[in-house]
Amino acid sequence: MSASKVILIEIESKVWYDFLKLIVRLGVRMIRIRLANECDAEELLKIYQPYVTDTTISFEYKVPSLTEFRQRITSTLEDYPFLVAENQSGNLLGYAYAHAYNNRPGYAWTAEATIYLATEAKGKGVGSKLYRHLEKEVIEQNIFYLVACITGDNHASQVFHKKLGYQQVAKFQQFAYKLGNWYDIVWMQKRLAKPSKEPLPMIPYSKL
Repeated sequence: MSASKVILIEIESKVWYDFLKLIVRLGVRMIRIRLANECDAEELLKIYQPYVTDTTISFEYKVPSLTEFRQRITSTLEDYPFLVAENQSGNLLGYAYAHAYNNRPGYAWTAEATIYLATEAKGKGVGSKLYRHLEKEVIEQNIFYLVACITGDNHASQVFHKKLGYQQVAKFQQFAYKLGNWYDIVWMQKRLAKPSKEPLPMIPYSKL
């Protein structure tokens, strides 16, 4: 093969690669992030179910009922944001929410973040978009830190969080049990804003 043909193939490959990247970016832009509501429960539960039955990403053993999942959405929204990612067709691609790291009042300015994506939404920027919106919302609540609890062998999640500015701050060894094995648990943390000496009270999300 001549050098000119090699160069042409390389150029065509780069053009095609750039085109694919553009399509992905446009697809992410067309995804809408909004608050979850009770009507989303059935579709979100379908996303969550395989995480319970087939993985150690969630350490729940039993899939919650639809009624219980609806209650989780409504109770979360009292104090923290619960967001969903929706495509142009109205299909839900995933969800992310914040919840209390610890219920003692001294921990009020720290929240734990949780995210679950549909299989077809992974690796397409949906998770990053959900997290960026989640972080903006909790900052409005006067929350300074977000933390994430991640299974030790869930390297994809650790890489995802690291790219978004989270740092590993703890590792608990052989800390959780599921599917016949013990697993390490990694904690990652991100500072969203500089803590003040006399912080304003954390604002429950329903009061914003």
